[in-house]
Amino acid sequence: MPWQEVCPMDVRMRFVAAVRAEEDSMRALCEEYGISRRIGYKWLARYQSEGPAGLQERRRGPRRVPWAITIAQAEAIIELRRRHQSWGPKKLCAKLRADGSAVIQDGLDNLNKAISLREDYDDAMAYVNLLYREKADLECETPGLRAEDLKTADEWVDRTLAVKKAKANRHPAPTAPSPQ
Repeated sequence: MPWQEVCPMDVRMRFVAAVRAEEDSMRALCEEYGISRRIGYKWLARYQSEGPAGLQERRRGPRRVPWAITIAQAEAIIELRRRHQSWGPKKLCAKLRADGSAVIQDGLDNLNKAISLREDYDDAMAYVNLLYREKADLECETPGLRAEDLKTADEWVDRTLAVKKAKANRHPAPTAPSPQ
């Protein structure tokens, strides 16, 4: 007898169909399909909230790597390394910091000026957060300054969310009339 290929998505759909048809108890169905009750309830909740798409495999790794650098940062490091092959990481970092700090500071000044003109400029606040994170990336040798910049960035995120929430409360979304 040849091996029978089984698609995980099909198995999950059959499981959810069996649960919804109340063919047996959740415990018995989970046992039959060889899964824990926690997984069974998770599949059922995903199906109820997202439909069949909720039963697809999901990424298990982190969505974002905090220590990853951008492509632009990598290219800048490689270019500096080519020009100054005898430099070590400390000199490279200092040079990158000197080059990038002026641009970041100029951006922060412009965004702060825009926010002073309009207190509820949430897009500018979001960019201030991003610039502080870029600034933190340049703080290679001073973990204290890096932590301070990240804390400031987090404060800007909180402030941005508060402004967005206040705007949403001021201008509630229109609700559709209920059919009767």
